[in-house]
Amino acid sequence: MITFYIRNGICYWEGKCVNPGDRCGVNANPKLKLQDQISEVLRFESSSWMREKTMKKVCSFVSIAFMAALLAVNVYNSIVDARSWGANIPDSILTARSYFKVVNPGTFFRVASPLNQLFALVALVVCWKSGKRVRLYFGLAFLFAVLAEALTFAFFFPRNEILFIGAEGNAEVFAKVWSEWSRMNWVRNLLLAFGLVCSMKGLDSVYKRAQAGVLQATAR
Repeated sequence: MITFYIRNGICYWEGKCVNPGDRCGVNANPKLKLQDQISEVLRFESSSWMREKTMKKVCSFVSIAFMAALLAVNVYNSIVDARSWGANIPDSILTARSYFKVVNPGTFFRVASPLNQLFALVALVVCWKSGKRVRLYFGLAFLFAVLAEALTFAFFFPRNEILFIGAEGNAEVFAKVWSEWSRMNWVRNLLLAFGLVCSMKGLDSVYKRAQAGVLQATAR
């Protein structure tokens, strides 16, 4: 939270003494009027503070955008692709294999999922000093992104191998694996949805903290 006040002729910004001429922590220039002292301090400090605030918002919005995109594509897989794969097993699985010979959904997820985790981590690091609530929300968002990726490696990769890459199996094997894949993909959707909500709550907390800081600075 941002604090600015003057006590006994000394300007304080974020709990530190600020000299408009030197910024080294000594008394404010006594020749300047109070309003001039405030203007000088704000002129030196507001630029870096605004850059920091902008960086936090940009990183948060980028993280939210990637998580929302990942969730949207994954929900599409559940509603459209997975239902098509299971429409007429084993023929529908064999048709999907032919369709995915050039590219497949994994082509998108192998790029988007690591970027999603990266930007979730960046948002957490950049906003780390914005308070416990902000750290909690962005930390949870990053955790959910990692859990979704761990579930992909541990559960979905082996079943993708059976359904789309491995030797052709019988209809019962395909039906069992497809059913497991379809159910657990909704679990992955929930993980991504929780991560998205946490990222949005983190951004909301960043805005509220900045607004509270401005109001406190004005009140001082």
